[in-house]
Amino acid sequence: MISFRLLVSKDVIVVTIQYRLGFLGFFTTNDEICPGNFGIWDQIMALKWIKENIEYFGGDSDRITVIGQSAGAASADLLALSPYSRDLFKQIILLGGNAECSWAVSDAKTVSDYCHQKARKLGTDNAKMIKFLRKLPASKFAARLIGNKDLFTTGRLPLAPIIDGDLLPCPITELRKQSPTKSSIVGLTEDEGLLFAAIGRLACDMDDVKMGIELIKNSMKGSEIDAEEVISEIYLNRDNKCDSANNSRRNVQRAFIDMLGDLTSNYGTQLYVDKLVERGETVYMYSLEHCNPACYGLLNFYLPFKSLFRFLKFLNFINEYWL
Repeated sequence: MISFRLLVSKDVIVVTIQYRLGFLGFFTTNDEICPGNFGIWDQIMALKWIKENIEYFGGDSDRITVIGQSAGAASADLLALSPYSRDLFKQIILLGGNAECSWAVSDAKTVSDYCHQKARKLGTDNAKMIKFLRKLPASKFAARLIGNKDLFTTGRLPLAPIIDGDLLPCPITELRKQSPTKSSIVGLTEDEGLLFAAIGRLACDMDDVKMGIELIKNSMKGSEIDAEEVISEIYLNRDNKCDSANNSRRNVQRAFIDMLGDLTSNYGTQLYVDKLVERGETVYMYSLEHCNPACYGLLNFYLPFKSLFRFLKFLNFINEYWL
């Protein structure tokens, strides 16, 4: 969660929106019956309202900046790419995520198959299934994220925005080439992998390290690089701290968190920046490494080591020099 109190105190008008999540937001049958991406359509409707009405609240409709964190950052980037929303705002701030991250966008069949599993007792008739599902209370659509290991076996989230041929008419790479230029701030914290370790309730031991290596190897199929050797050298053998014979638990945890951060966030963020720079766009990249020793919240039960980050001073910096 991000506190916007500081931004408000600096004469920035902050508008927060709500949108459908989980199955309610991204359920799809991969056809016209239920095309999906409802959560993103909600965001577009809200953004259109802001564009049309922000002047009545003292705002400037030509200076709208969209900001998002993690999944919200991926959504913000998709808003900058979709032909339905990319002309509705001027600037973008992406905190710990973007559409280039492996989990940000999925293929329609993967999400559709997962949704059919949710409703498998209803048969395969999509129209009847959707009619039935619309009568159910929202509580029936709860999607468990904590403990879900799909991300670590497939590299994707089970429910995510999809390339649907409409809202997202073509792959992200092509949309990036077609979209108008926007100034952007994008960046990461030092331990991006921590949250994903918590989501998967991972032990962060050598078994998880090996699972991460396999995931990276699978993404490099066809490459002549000896992926396992390179990965082991980067994460396990640096400074001889993490060799197979001599491993402290903390060193293994550190190796895995670094690997997980690269897989889920760091690589996608660097790719995003590279693509924008190649297009000649203005992009500012940051790495937030200040650690707050204070620790709170339910995620502490799942985190392998304590590390939290404060955004207030950073948001103040953004406001002072950019907004």
